[in-house]
Amino acid sequence: MSHEGIRMISPDARPAEKSPKLTGEAIEPVRVQVDKSGGTGMVIHWKDGHRSSWSFAWLRSA
Repeated sequence: MSHEGIRMISPDARPAEKSPKLTGEAIEPVRVQVDKSGGTGMVIHWKDGHRSSWSFAWLRSA
């Protein structure tokens, strides 16, 4: 196996990953549901149509 063409770079020299900036409907919730009685967690419905859900255990550890 040839290692020709492989460059080793330090972690500091790597280009920074850019996250897309979320704006408008992607950051505005339509509805937030918290399941206290069932103990499953919470769900957020966003204006852009996507849905995020988190368990209480994950939220506590985060």
